[in-house]
Amino acid sequence: MRDMILKKFKNQKGISLYLGIIMLSLIFAIVLIISNLFLIRLQLSRDILNSVPSFYGADSALECAQLEITKRTTANPEIACSSLKDYIMGACEQISMSNMVSPDSAGIIDVTCNGDALGSLRSVGSFKGTKRSTEVSF
Repeated sequence: MRDMILKKFKNQKGISLYLGIIMLSLIFAIVLIISNLFLIRLQLSRDILNSVPSFYGADSALECAQLEITKRTTANPEIACSSLKDYIMGACEQISMSNMVSPDSAGIIDVTCNGDALGSLRSVGSFKGTKRSTEVSF
């Protein structure tokens, strides 16, 4: 009886090596999946941190444009949209925010006209590759 049991297990040499490799492969796959999830969350949290200065850049560009609109329409209420657009683009085309953490942050403004009236103001703020935009329609 003992010989029969030993003979049965003698043919299964190396099975523990195969089982070990399979188990290590499964553990490695699980670790890769979990680390991928953590990397995605880390990137999202970094984008959230960069989002606030981006939004402030866009908001600063809109504030500059609204100030120019107020100054120009107070002096000349009948000003054409194309002239107003030129004034806004000249004064607020690139709002630098170099006093912030990074000198690459900026707010860029775009003006659209509906005939002779001002249509909308759209500004895009960027900070370390993260972009946020705001828009005001009239």
